[in-house]
Amino acid sequence: MYWELLRSASPVVPKGLSMSHMMKEFHDAADSFARSVVDDLLLHPAASSAIDPPSPHHDLVGYNDCTLFAANGLYAVVYPPPLSSSQQAAKSLGHDIRSSRVLLSALEAVEGAATDLAIPVQCVVDYMGVRVLVVAQVLQASTTTCHIMADTHAAASFRRVLHQLHVCDLNDNVADIVPFETHLVQSQGRLVLSKLRHVCAPDVLHESDDANGFDQTPSKHSASLTAWKLRPEYIRQYHTPLYSNAYRQESTPAQDNIVACASHYMQKSVLPACVHRLESSPATLVGQSFFDSASFTSMLHADGINMRYLGRIYDLATLKHVRRLVMTEMVARVAKVLLRAMLREAPTHWRALATDLFNVLCGAGPDAVDFYQSQIQPTVELKFGVATPHNLRHELHMPQLLLALQHHTGVQMDLPVAINSQFLVDDARHPPFRTHHAIAVTSSVTLVCTTTSACQDMIQDTVVSDSMDEDALEVALTNLKLALAVEQACPTDSRHVRLCHLLVQAAEVSLRVDAADDAGTKTFASLALEEGPTGHALRSRAYVVLMRLHHAKEDMASALRSFEKALEAATWHLGASHPVVLGVLLSLVAIWIDRQEWLKALDILDHCTTVVKEAYGRYTIQYAQLRCQQARVLHTLGQLDQAVSMFEDALAIYEELPSCVVESADCCSAMTAIFLDMASLQPAFNMAMKTHDLRVSSGDTDAILASWMQLGACSKALHDDFRAIEYYKSALALVKANQAAISDAVQCIQDISRQLLALVFQTLSPEAKQVSRKEKAVSNDLLEFVVAQLYALDAPQYLDMIFQDLLREAGTPSMALFEDYPSDMQLRAAQHLLNL
Repeated sequence: MYWELLRSASPVVPKGLSMSHMMKEFHDAADSFARSVVDDLLLHPAASSAIDPPSPHHDLVGYNDCTLFAANGLYAVVYPPPLSSSQQAAKSLGHDIRSSRVLLSALEAVEGAATDLAIPVQCVVDYMGVRVLVVAQVLQASTTTCHIMADTHAAASFRRVLHQLHVCDLNDNVADIVPFETHLVQSQGRLVLSKLRHVCAPDVLHESDDANGFDQTPSKHSASLTAWKLRPEYIRQYHTPLYSNAYRQESTPAQDNIVACASHYMQKSVLPACVHRLESSPATLVGQSFFDSASFTSMLHADGINMRYLGRIYDLATLKHVRRLVMTEMVARVAKVLLRAMLREAPTHWRALATDLFNVLCGAGPDAVDFYQSQIQPTVELKFGVATPHNLRHELHMPQLLLALQHHTGVQMDLPVAINSQFLVDDARHPPFRTHHAIAVTSSVTLVCTTTSACQDMIQDTVVSDSMDEDALEVALTNLKLALAVEQACPTDSRHVRLCHLLVQAAEVSLRVDAADDAGTKTFASLALEEGPTGHALRSRAYVVLMRLHHAKEDMASALRSFEKALEAATWHLGASHPVVLGVLLSLVAIWIDRQEWLKALDILDHCTTVVKEAYGRYTIQYAQLRCQQARVLHTLGQLDQAVSMFEDALAIYEELPSCVVESADCCSAMTAIFLDMASLQPAFNMAMKTHDLRVSSGDTDAILASWMQLGACSKALHDDFRAIEYYKSALALVKANQAAISDAVQCIQDISRQLLALVFQTLSPEAKQVSRKEKAVSNDLLEFVVAQLYALDAPQYLDMIFQDLLREAGTPSMALFEDYPSDMQLRAAQHLLNL
């Protein structure tokens, strides 16, 4: 039924949801089966129901070196001791499920491939320190291993599938591109592929930069080539195919060199780009938040980065909260390995083992200090190749580490106790947890898929940003609802972190789509608080949404209560100086500004300044942005000198950053306006000139137009009307030449023409001022005619022609422009337009 659903032509969404429900059933059955298998292995090894190799079942599944369990149409594959406790065994099964996942997505993408090839339903379950691969039984399959024959439909499909994954060329020989150790059996007219651990090319930079350092036999370096793999996401993004069998007997030196270059490019280009993304403020991807273990891991994997590069990322990072996130992740992963080893030795004492480990990691006693120095720091340095701080424990934020430990170890602690006891305060006398606080050890299940690839693509391609229009937000909200439906049908984590994030994003987007109808928004936010994990900073975003809803209803008491809860959630999880805390504070600033309560806004902005200095530093874009916001509030309050000082602080930062030309121009423009309010006219003009130079270099037509207008205003204030006319003429010429690029160009032309008319009348010659103008009514036809002339000609040029005609000598013929409407009538119409 699974394979038939993949081949069906059903619409994307119904098909994807059907797949999610099916995979949820498999998830539950596989999880239960894997738990029973682990219990058999660890608690009752003598009475184990294992099927020892060799057997027909092993021939069918392909893992002839593993212990096998069978029940209810499922096979469980476990490496026997001592391999079951090795990193190599865990990595191999991890590569298998990862490669199966990407191969399955390629089967869906390549037309007709699902008819010839198939991937069995499978998952990896980590429980009590043991990794189990659970595979659904392949019906009507031959127990004889088969091969892909050349010049067959299966061979063509397999070649196209691997080409889709960017691991071969379309004209390659199939025999040369089948990954090493791939297991194939025949079932219902399809080739079923498993044990795909070698689909991805090795990451050889960790082994040797010299191809000659590898034995060209396929067996000797099998273990080392399995340990380090490039991720499929990275392989797909790389500009050249990266062959599966590089550095093996089937490969060529050219293929080996390409893989070596890809490994080098990963470290020199991809990792710095990842750090830049972490330290900037990107658009938010659906399901990701970038400040907890699950979303951080997902982000790295989406970029094709393996977690062994965490040490390199830590070295490249400069911001405190990013380095803390990465170090927390490294410590939690080391703790996971330690706990799994202990659980394998004494599974019945899991509660005591977990509590002791959490206490020495999150506690403050001498045992904790010794444990960090003797166990954690050396292991982190060895595993990730990074130099740890001397006092590593004080570099971490304990609640953030606690949540990361729960995610990686599967141990669920009583978080309300931790929150209420304020265990983050260093207290060597009292350990954070007691044995009864350990609630459970949950398994971690990694499915080959949770929905169809087409459905997953719709979800993953959804990006929410501040610049999106209403139509794009509607599409994003629809895709968010789809992601929620898939997540509810087949949950990806037991603590509902991803579900909470999707609900929060749906609430935020819903608020932007239709602020008047708050029922849906409130439902999403309330569900996020009900379903989300206790103590997680994601809850702060849900409270912020509720705060905005209360503000819209003029219920500031409720809004402030929501603000306090949001601030408390973010501060507990991430610390007092984190960008998430800054986001909560700025949300309240926006409300105070909307209510025109400027002093309250200024007070919160002062708090924001403290957070920004600690999180980003004094000479950063974030600090400059905050200074500009403070300056605008001070300008509104009439504290002009302080406002100028704030803008000068921001400008000094922006001028040191070549990418901040627009921001520098904005600062200069704002200071020009303040100088005009202060009647400091010459400084205002000088700053307006600087603004114009920056606007021209930015190339933004609307901004250049605004700078011309500001120069005109400064010249008028200086009573330099002739210079003002020249600036307004330049503005008018710019609008006429770029009407398609300038918003509301017609209105701009009218406004500028009106300014020019006023200036021209002020600068008339004495002779022109003596011209008699009778007050007569002006017809609409005449007005339309004059407007057309102002549009076709510059206002000064047009008025000059009018006065030349009015002052011409008797007997001199009039210009053709005044045949229908005499010059005096056109002059009255121009004056009438000026007074409109």
